[in-house]
Amino acid sequence: VAYRETITQRAEFNYTHRKQTGGSGQYGRVAGWIEPIADEEYVFDNKVTGGSIPTQFIAACEKGFRACLAKGPKMEFPVTGIKIVINDGASHTVDSSDIAFQAAARGAFREGYAKAKPVIHEPVMKVVVETPTEFQGPVIGLMNQRRGMIVGAQDEGPMSVIEAHVPLAEMFGFSTVLRSSTQGKAQFTMEFAMYKLVPQSIAEKIAEEVAARKKNGLSRGGHRHRPGTDQGEPGECKVSRSGRPGAVRGAEFLRERHPGSHGDADLPVSRREHQAPRQVPERDEARGPHGFQCL
Repeated sequence: VAYRETITQRAEFNYTHRKQTGGSGQYGRVAGWIEPIADEEYVFDNKVTGGSIPTQFIAACEKGFRACLAKGPKMEFPVTGIKIVINDGASHTVDSSDIAFQAAARGAFREGYAKAKPVIHEPVMKVVVETPTEFQGPVIGLMNQRRGMIVGAQDEGPMSVIEAHVPLAEMFGFSTVLRSSTQGKAQFTMEFAMYKLVPQSIAEKIAEEVAARKKNGLSRGGHRHRPGTDQGEPGECKVSRSGRPGAVRGAEFLRERHPGSHGDADLPVSRREHQAPRQVPERDEARGPHGFQCL
């Protein structure tokens, strides 16, 4: 589901990015505010006066702010419906650069976004169901169970047309349930309608799912070892008695390719040593080398 993040109130920011390295450092200060906007997804407004931020760095500030919209700080969903205004800042003749002001803009965005009470929006679909009139009640009940809001219902002869707004997250599996509830006589169409605020209970579940995905993403592919064994589970790294990851598997490979190599005493017995010796068929003296009988 394509969730979105947005803010609910105005919040100010005043962030200074300062980094000193061996050579020239990085310095940039950005001040202003962010506020929600309903008509557009993103608006950047430059109200800097007096040259507190040089003109050549304004584009870098806008680029830094725009980079933060792809992944919101709250749950890493895209950010929409936000207006950013900068009205002050500071620069340094040597240390200021495009990179410094992009970093300052990103820090300013995180600072203001945290104070603007961010929320999650979910896509809401316009669902139109055409069903026989005798199943109108069960169909409306299915809509209500899926957090749907009935917009209207009208009868067209023996059929009834029901229109509702239902969150996309609740529409998975709806086709199967609708057929079973109407003996296969109903059909529906669905199209995007709007984005709407997610209820608090649903937002908490989404936050738990996002946290679980982050946790699984960090642990996936990690090297975990069970103490006292050198057997690896899926996603684990085998560890030899010497403590070097992969040494056991690598040694087995070398022994198979190069029997009699050094270090055999500390390595597992190769599988090749357990194989039965190859049986060479005895040569029949009455037949030639190619199997033809000699006369």
